[in-house]
Amino acid sequence: MTGSAPPTTLPRWARIADILCFILIVVAAIVAISGGFRLRAGGLRLALTSPVRLVVWAVLLSVVRHALVRQPTAFRFLGSLFAAIDTAPMRAASIVALGTRPAIFFVGYVSIFAFGYATGVRPPVRFFENELLNMPVRHDAGW
Repeated sequence: MTGSAPPTTLPRWARIADILCFILIVVAAIVAISGGFRLRAGGLRLALTSPVRLVVWAVLLSVVRHALVRQPTAFRFLGSLFAAIDTAPMRAASIVALGTRPAIFFVGYVSIFAFGYATGVRPPVRFFENELLNMPVRHDAGW
């Protein structure tokens, strides 16, 4: 006997709960950085301006999931998902993206203050109070 426990498989609902917790935390971080958003579509109003509710939902979901299925933990499951996409092409693309994007954002950010806007004093599109966050919205990301 080796003394180690046999590997357990994670039920499908628990995998979905782990992924949903991860998505909720990522969206909460984005809302915390950007200040959130307010949308009105027809008669429906959707506002997400505080990350607190998202974090609370993620914690509650994680507590329930780990109370019902303790092993493997969410960290081990999500780590195995990220390990599955850790390939040579993904590493190369990540290096290129992380190496070039900060420089492009820096040049764009400096150009806003050095040259201003083509349409006058006000920026053409403003979703956030931060100019760095508004830059992608004014270009391809806004579409």
